[in-house]
Amino acid sequence: MLKQRAYDYNICVLKKYNDNTYKLTRHNVLRVKGVEIDDKISDFVRGSNDKKMLESISRTKSTIFEYGMCNDWDFFVTFTIDKNKHDRYDLKAYYAKFSQFLRNYNKRHNLKVKYLFIPEKHKDGAWHMHGFMSGLPESHLTLLTEDMVLPYRIIEKIRKGEIVYSWASYSERFGFLTMEKIRDKDKASSYITKYISKDLADCISDTNSKMYYCSKGLKKAEIVKKGRISANIHPSFSNDYVEIKYFDNADLALSYFDE
Repeated sequence: MLKQRAYDYNICVLKKYNDNTYKLTRHNVLRVKGVEIDDKISDFVRGSNDKKMLESISRTKSTIFEYGMCNDWDFFVTFTIDKNKHDRYDLKAYYAKFSQFLRNYNKRHNLKVKYLFIPEKHKDGAWHMHGFMSGLPESHLTLLTEDMVLPYRIIEKIRKGEIVYSWASYSERFGFLTMEKIRDKDKASSYITKYISKDLADCISDTNSKMYYCSKGLKKAEIVKKGRISANIHPSFSNDYVEIKYFDNADLALSYFDE
């Protein structure tokens, strides 16, 4: 009886990410909000630690994609850490200083710079971050050119006609970075989720850090409808827990719901 109260089955949720993107998700099992359950029952439903980790990774990817699609981003960024300026292996200390730097920068320049960052480890164990930013004026940035001393991969991008910026205020305090304009938010939002992996989850667990960092006040998807669907939605993605289908308008998605 307790298990039946705490979980619902075959529940579909339609979310609006933006005016052109709606996500319909059919959940095999969905936790009922506000219902407390015994840890033993919760563990029974969720399964082993490995299974729980995979579920956590899946939820994090979904959250990252949601933040990517629901907010207006200007740049795809890659931040590295100079060993002469900060400990490249201490992610928590780096992010604490970095987030304070951004707060001070916003205050000093009367800006509202927003961000979504995902950490990644170099082969030697040092950290760097990828992500999105918005609200930083291009007048604060430096356009990189092929006559500068730059990594070869950046030179190749510039030679192909891609526009790549640097940000001196960050570089002076932390290390090398690149900023590239986002041309396709859908593709960029899908691409960035690739950085959420089991390896990252393992590393984050070992260091008691986070799989992603974001500024306050980011928009999330709006729930349009929640209910049951008897028809086959022909999902674009499915696993043991969910079936997912994307629509470019709400009316078609709503037509799948049982009245």
